[in-house]
Amino acid sequence: MMKKTAFLCFFLFLIFLQSDISSGAKVPQIFLNGAKLNIEESPQIRKGNTFVPISLITGQLGGKVIRSDSLDKVTLEKAGSKIEFTMDEPDVYANGKKITLKIAPFIIHGVTMVPLRFIVEHFDLKVSWDPANHAINLQNVKQQQISIQLVGDSHPLYKIVIDPGHGGVDVGTVGIHGRFEKDFTLSMALKVKGLMDMEPAVKVYLTRTDDSFIPLDDRITMANQLSADLYLSIHANMDGNSNTKGTETFFNRKSSLFFAQIVQKHVQKATSFPDLHVDYENFRVIKNTVMPAALVEVGFLSNAAEEKELFMDHNQDKIAAAMVDGIKEYLGMK
Repeated sequence: MMKKTAFLCFFLFLIFLQSDISSGAKVPQIFLNGAKLNIEESPQIRKGNTFVPISLITGQLGGKVIRSDSLDKVTLEKAGSKIEFTMDEPDVYANGKKITLKIAPFIIHGVTMVPLRFIVEHFDLKVSWDPANHAINLQNVKQQQISIQLVGDSHPLYKIVIDPGHGGVDVGTVGIHGRFEKDFTLSMALKVKGLMDMEPAVKVYLTRTDDSFIPLDDRITMANQLSADLYLSIHANMDGNSNTKGTETFFNRKSSLFFAQIVQKHVQKATSFPDLHVDYENFRVIKNTVMPAALVEVGFLSNAAEEKELFMDHNQDKIAAAMVDGIKEYLGMK
């Protein structure tokens, strides 16, 4: 009964913490016996789940980590308990029992992040919430006490790269009435950045900010060197049949599928164009970037009606807002 009560308090705390993080006002820090831990990555709140670096378990709780040769599977062992994770897979095995998470373990900035809830539940920890100090205290029954406290932080939680396709001498698709894809994509990217800049928990980077030609490899390198959390490439489509219409979004890696699905859902709703769904493609910018990456083809410039709508300012505002909503949903910010 005590354990159930403790976990009810912990669950309620996570709900509070998620809303607080989403506002961008505070970010979680970890303290051990009143001293801040120098961990490799701050805790992350995604869809109501707190994720912590795997080093917290190995370095602070005395656990053991076993990685597969491919590095995508991780087993945590401590005091006879075992939790098996596969990166980007929601199914977790706790002492042989399958549990499906709302969001899978993931890698951010090269750091493996695992759900704190299961660490608490299966590694013999006690939990308490300190509302006065905005802290959750985790006590290892056999060892030391760990607390996660909310403290002010002006640094962004998430780095997002928005890639306006084409540019400069590369005009991209030429619309049925002569409009250039490069102009549409840049306008959209600037609008998305303008909206995202109002979110203090996010820092947005554009692969180009004017009508410049930026090689694909430079765009990829920029995102990877930033250790960005998401990459969204904006494009407009074309087809030899001028009657073809619709919005579609592409992904390359399995870890990008969920992000692509969310982008497609929001953007297609905003355009009201036919839903061409999500599909796999071998586009270089979504293949060689290391973070979740999607490429959205908002509509067809080869179709007269869609070309006209894509260049209407109020439509672009609506589509940009939809892209922002998709990014925020994926990050658990709404």
